[in-house]
Amino acid sequence: MNLRKSIRIAMARLECNQGEFADLSQITRAYLSSIMGGTSNPSIVVIERMAAASGLSVSNFIAQGEV
Repeated sequence: MNLRKSIRIAMARLECNQGEFADLSQITRAYLSSIMGGTSNPSIVVIERMAAASGLSVSNFIAQGEV
């Protein structure tokens, strides 16, 4: 699972920066940065929030990072 790629694709689709995507996902920018940097592993709740912010299901959010 490549969450970093999923997040980057979602941010590009939404045309938003890290801070904006963090706000949409209801997490802090610092936490999003640590997820993207690989130092934190998000819970399923956080992954659900990021998927919802992207307008995708969890499975599609994760899958977009695998291509």
